[in-house]
Amino acid sequence: MKSFLWQKFSRHIPYLPPYVALGVMGFLCFAPMIGIVWADEEVRSSGYSLAIILVLSALLVGMLASVGGRKYAPWLGAVCQLFFPAELASLILAGSPVSFGLIQATFQTNAGEASELGGMYLLIGAIVLAVWAIYLWAWLSWRRGNKPISKWVRVGIAGAFVLYSVGLFARGIPFSSSDEPALERIDSAASSTFAKYVKVFPYDIFYSTASYLRVRRQELFYSSRIGEGNLEVTTTPAYGTDRPIVIFVIGETGNASHWQLMGYERETNPLLSKRTRIILFEDVASGADLTALSIPMLISRSTPEDFMRWQHEGSLMHLFRKAGFSTAWIGNQASDFSVVQAGLEQTDYHYYSGKEVNSLSSYDEILLPRLESYLRSIVRDNRAAFAVVHTLGSHFRYDARCPEEFDIYQPTTRGLRSVEALNSMYHEERINSYDNTIRYTDYVLDEMITKIDSLSRPAVLVYIPDHGEGLGEIDPQHKLHGSEFPLKDELEVPLFVSYNEAYAKRNGQLLATLAKNRQMPISVTEVPALLVRLSGVVSPQFPVSVGDSTFRPQPRYYLSPSLQVRSADEVLRR
Repeated sequence: MKSFLWQKFSRHIPYLPPYVALGVMGFLCFAPMIGIVWADEEVRSSGYSLAIILVLSALLVGMLASVGGRKYAPWLGAVCQLFFPAELASLILAGSPVSFGLIQATFQTNAGEASELGGMYLLIGAIVLAVWAIYLWAWLSWRRGNKPISKWVRVGIAGAFVLYSVGLFARGIPFSSSDEPALERIDSAASSTFAKYVKVFPYDIFYSTASYLRVRRQELFYSSRIGEGNLEVTTTPAYGTDRPIVIFVIGETGNASHWQLMGYERETNPLLSKRTRIILFEDVASGADLTALSIPMLISRSTPEDFMRWQHEGSLMHLFRKAGFSTAWIGNQASDFSVVQAGLEQTDYHYYSGKEVNSLSSYDEILLPRLESYLRSIVRDNRAAFAVVHTLGSHFRYDARCPEEFDIYQPTTRGLRSVEALNSMYHEERINSYDNTIRYTDYVLDEMITKIDSLSRPAVLVYIPDHGEGLGEIDPQHKLHGSEFPLKDELEVPLFVSYNEAYAKRNGQLLATLAKNRQMPISVTEVPALLVRLSGVVSPQFPVSVGDSTFRPQPRYYLSPSLQVRSADEVLRR
């Protein structure tokens, strides 16, 4: 009966010619790449990169036919189509291709947040159903036509794919340093080639999902290993309105010499410079010039000399949870660092925007409503709180870190490819773009401070970036960060404490001591003890902070990318 009904219905289907049907299926597998390259400004702005990715994608789609042949190629294409909804949702909801951060954010989105986008999900569902219907129509047309895929066509596609991949690999070798050993140059070329593959649908989804699962395993491993952590709490603040709210803002790539507050001639901090309840520290060294190495030193007792300490002690999230504080992590970049993941079990509220540090479509102001919502809940529940706000700050590319209305200094690097933006001939544009990111950071921080100023509860905000940034000023060849032997601009960072009126009334002596010690040389490894001191929590693991009169400066060190411990003092005093 079913066969009879299908035969009757199928007579009225306007079937496509077989090879047209095959082309339609291939195009539908390729189509997500059009959205991906359109959303990826870095690829879109370079004709060369655009061609590289699109040709690679076309060859990979061709490989479905080459490997699957007449019978199995449509099935392989159908498997690709199963991942189309995820890519489409990412492009529509986030404006960017699928990434680790978006996968992470998806798994951490609650039902309430998802319900806010109900209308968008209906649109996505309608588009997906339409595409799948067209694919099914093309598949049925192909089956009805029963045409073969020529053996020579299949061999030709496979050969072109292999030659193209070899060409991409070979082209990557000259871009690695000629001083590197041969194996390292080969590894560099392989990494460059792999980076292109993971931009292609649906391999971007496979890679991002695998990365998320790897990080999730790390989170479960360290959470189980650390448990509640070994950090002890002796005393906590009294219950009620005296319980403070501590906001810890971790910036990204902050060159202290480009902050107006630190003496820079440009007005890069026009809003913060007008505030009176700010204590600025004048000599602060980062413990590393890479985010992955710096973050553990900012939120645990890890140091360059004992970097793995957090793995058995835990982080500040563990400490503040023990002290009865509400804890939160609010991030505009995917924090796949083990120390952060291990602390998620101790976090009451966490939000990720789903963006990576190389994102070209996310500004830090998106964190403001999340922070405001969290503060409202804390005030309502009358709890002490410790919240980390992790921003994208001034990470390269600089022109992608702030809206165009913050392009105060002109010309900028907007419209330039990354390789051009780093060229010495665009030094002025690069500096202008970087300074504009500091202006934007000034705005975002001022908004956060305004929020804590409005609270009747004691509240304090601490800001420090993870590391600095080379801009080619000290050495024209020295740009960005992550150097094995960093210069001063990579290690020197700004640090300030801002507080509301209620906090000042209850902690006058502490603030006076901080102001007195603000010229002392300190390291980011002093920041966790400072945060504990500001919170009113007493812990034997944090006996002295820069907020105590007994504080004395210690030699400062940094951890290089190769995990070598070197003197930061020597770098800052050159």
